[in-house]
Amino acid sequence: MYELAIRGARIVDGSGAPAFFGDLAIENGRIAAMGAVGSAHREIDGRGLTLTPGFIDIHNHSDSSIWEAPAALNYIHQGVTTMLCGNCGNSFLETFAENRELPAREDTGFFARKMDELEALKRSNHMAMLVGHGTLRAQAVGMEDVTLTESDHEAMASLLRSALDAGAFGMSSGLIYDPGIFSTPEEVSRLCRIVGEYGGLYTTHMRNESDLMVDAFLEAVEAVRGTGARLEISHLKASGRQNFGLTKTLLNLMAYYRRFGMDISCDAYPENYCHTGLASCLPGWARARGAQGFKEMMQNPETRAKLIYELDHPATEWENILRDCTAEDTILSECRRQPEFQGKTLHQAAKAMGVHPWEAAIRLCEQDFSIAIVSGGVDEQENREIFLNPLSMFCSDGSAVAENPDYKPHPRNFRSFVKPLYDFVDKRNLLPLEQAVRKMTSMPAQKIGLWDRGLLRPGMRADLALIDTYALRCDSDYGDPFHYAQGVRYLWVDGVMTLEEGEYTGATAGRLLRRGRG
Repeated sequence: MYELAIRGARIVDGSGAPAFFGDLAIENGRIAAMGAVGSAHREIDGRGLTLTPGFIDIHNHSDSSIWEAPAALNYIHQGVTTMLCGNCGNSFLETFAENRELPAREDTGFFARKMDELEALKRSNHMAMLVGHGTLRAQAVGMEDVTLTESDHEAMASLLRSALDAGAFGMSSGLIYDPGIFSTPEEVSRLCRIVGEYGGLYTTHMRNESDLMVDAFLEAVEAVRGTGARLEISHLKASGRQNFGLTKTLLNLMAYYRRFGMDISCDAYPENYCHTGLASCLPGWARARGAQGFKEMMQNPETRAKLIYELDHPATEWENILRDCTAEDTILSECRRQPEFQGKTLHQAAKAMGVHPWEAAIRLCEQDFSIAIVSGGVDEQENREIFLNPLSMFCSDGSAVAENPDYKPHPRNFRSFVKPLYDFVDKRNLLPLEQAVRKMTSMPAQKIGLWDRGLLRPGMRADLALIDTYALRCDSDYGDPFHYAQGVRYLWVDGVMTLEEGEYTGATAGRLLRRGRG
């Protein structure tokens, strides 16, 4: 007699194969049987519902927020049972907090200790970790723009090996962020060779997603060529109207390089607005010395005028996000020190100040270097074409969030894994349900290396979602984001019921998944 049986559900097994109807039994945290299964201590009527593997978010940032929101309610209500964190070059973001001392380069056990702390935290769903290239560089030489010595390279290599030995699934980079923006392609490539030795994953927020995005893509390809590392292009998009259509070029290049044995794919979030820091939209020289250094530089009128000039013109050495997205389409989403501008566009804030938008951006950063923005500049039709490509998968690029009326997080934190199902599949008929589910389950599981998850098969871990696909919705929006998704009726994490009739049970079955440790 099994612990639990789900009866008569429409089973979408994660492989992309057509759905079928049947039962599924759970025993000891694993799928015990499928098809027509025997009796069980508890039975769930799955008729009229769809049973899928738990969703896997391949691009997540909850390592910075899970301590405040361990239940990750915004994710479990979407059916997400596993989150790959440490993306965009930043793992354990509190390390980069303002005026916070970084661990010494000799402290090779830093990442392992943080992993142990994460493993001890009781939470609702699973997490897996990447080590950030930015974290390695910051620990080795700091956040400044410095040329690395051979000793520096060796220190970063030692830190990387320690993190991979501690169970990281690979390395991420964020080459528009500090300190990744100061890196060289050779520096990243040297580290990718080590990732390849471990059979690991290299994910990259490319050095440019705008005018130089093809060059940035080729840099990523060269970083992993011949190393054995698997390449994932993070949140693929083309920023700026002048670049619409370039993602098709990159997808074609992915298919080209795969012909020669390179494991390359991409992920994207189903939104037209990105979320980043306002200071991250400045050229590298303007943020090379951090918040205090920026204030000091801006005291010089000539330096201030230089920055305004650069923000107003196309860039060839950095990504000018504000110009691409425009001040009218840039929303100030987190203004803790200047709450009067919360939710306003940069254009509106500039009008209230009586200055040009780029001068307003400087003043805002002078007051709060950590201010966050939500900005447009991405084509909706192009985004849809990305998701139709067989080499793409869904992600959120978000994090677990605790309710805070003063914070306006991006809606992607609440709807990235249900919006494709009720919008792309049901409403627009762009994707078959089975293919959409594959892009959220088996495809990211295989890319990460989670070989016992992402498919419904006997012996696999019982990470499962039982969904009323006709009731799927999420009312989260840019001005009113704190609404949890609806329609996921039941959720099991390692066989433990975590959602029951759409309500969180309080279960804390989530584990830290480590490479090579099952």
